[in-house]
Amino acid sequence: MNSVHIDDDSDEDDPHGTVISWSKNGRQLALEYASVDLRARDLPFNLQNRMMSLPIEVRMADGLQRKVFTSMISVGTVDDEPYAPEINIINDVDDELSPSFEFHYTNKMYHGKNVPGPNVYGLDGCDCIGSCDPKSTTCPCVKRQMHYMEAAVLEEFDRGFAYGPDGRIRTEHVEYPIFECNAACRCDDDDCQNRVGVTPSRRRLAFVILRSGHTEGKESQD
Repeated sequence: MNSVHIDDDSDEDDPHGTVISWSKNGRQLALEYASVDLRARDLPFNLQNRMMSLPIEVRMADGLQRKVFTSMISVGTVDDEPYAPEINIINDVDDELSPSFEFHYTNKMYHGKNVPGPNVYGLDGCDCIGSCDPKSTTCPCVKRQMHYMEAAVLEEFDRGFAYGPDGRIRTEHVEYPIFECNAACRCDDDDCQNRVGVTPSRRRLAFVILRSGHTEGKESQD
C-alpha cells in the first residue's frame, strides 16, 4: 500500500516550507524495476547480417570485423557495465577474425521459444537498508542460504552468505546452492555483499574472449 504525507508546519514566506513525501511498499518498488521478459527472437541481427555480407577482404582490413564485434559487446553492456574494462578478442590458433556473429554477449537473460518467463512476483526479498549483514539473524536472504547448508558445514564455519567481503565464493559453499539477493530486495545493488552474479556493474577485471584449439572461452587478465 502506498501513502502520502504532507508537512505544512512551516513559514508561509518560505517557498520550500511545505514538504510532500510518500512511501511505497519496498517489494512493489523493487519489482517495478525488475528485469523484463526478454526473448531470443528479439536479439539484434541487422548489423551482424550486414557484416557477414561484406567480402572477407573488407572484414579483414584493419581488423574491422574484430573491432565491430568488440564494439557490439560494449554497446550491449553499456547500461549495466558502464565503467567496466573493454572485453578484447585473442586468437592465436587460426585466422578466424572473431567468434561467430551468432554469439551475442550480454548480461541479460534471453528465453527461447516455449520457455516460461521469470516470475519476479514469486521472489522472496529482504528489507535491509544498504548492504545486508551476513551475521544478521533476521535477514531472510541469510536465512535462506543457511537453510540449504548442511548441519556439518554450519557447525564448522560461520553463518553468512556464499560470498565473502571480496566477492569470492567461500570455500565451504562451493558444493551448495547459492541464493543471491534479487529484484524483490531493498538492499543496495552496488554495496550488498550478496549481490555478485546479479550485479555485473561490479566487474572491474579485464576479460578476453580467448580462442583455444576447439572453442572460445572467457578468462580474466587479472
